Formats: sequence, structure tokens, C-alpha cells
Amino acid sequence: VMTDELLIERIVANLIGNALAHAPAGSTVGVCVAQHASGLRFVVDNDAPALSAPDVARLGERHFRAAGSSASGGHAGLGLALCMALAEQLDLTLVFSFEDQHLTVELTGLRRLDAAL
Repeated sequence: VMTDELLIERIVANLIGNALAHAPAGSTVGVCVAQHASGLRFVVDNDAPALSAPDVARLGERHFRAAGSSASGGHAGLGLALCMALAEQLDLTLVFSFEDQHLTVELTGLRRLDAAL
């Protein structure tokens, strides 16, 4: 269904854009898509020294911005909230994990590659 493809594309674009906007200058943003028995796994990861564990628990909340966010002005804290809402609407799972100042965002539940992109 075209609408689902557009919504998934929006999630993917927001996740990558968020990582690029908030990762420290000169750091690497990783993007990976892998096929598993249960479907596709889409992962975006980046260094996130401005985040803390309590911040990560709030990612996906509307208007949340970490205190030490490195992004330039113009962000309203809605991108990840939109991703969460769209993922829920599409019956997908979006999980944030944080270890050693490194953020990993994982989207699962996609059935086929052609449904993801």
C-alpha cells in the first residue's frame, strides 16, 4: 500500500536526519538494514555524548530536547515523537538503547524489504 510505504519512508528519513543533526561533528552515523526470520531490522546508531540514560527514556516524547543537544535551532522536538506514532500506527516496534554515550535506534516488524523502502 503506497501510504504505508510513505509512512515508513518518513520514519527512516526522520531517524537518519535526527542522528545527523545530533551526532557530534566529525563522528560517524551508522545505518543498517538486515533480514531476520521475523522480518527486517533497520538500525541507526550514533555517538550521543549530550544524552543521559534518563534522556533516552524520554526520546519519542513530544517536544523533548536533551539539555546538551548539539542540534542547531529550528528543531521542535517532534521528529522522534512522529516516528513513534507512525511506528505504532503501522504495528512496528521502535526501540532506543544507550550505552557508553552511544545511541542505537532500532525499527523492527517490517515484513519485506520492498515494504520498507
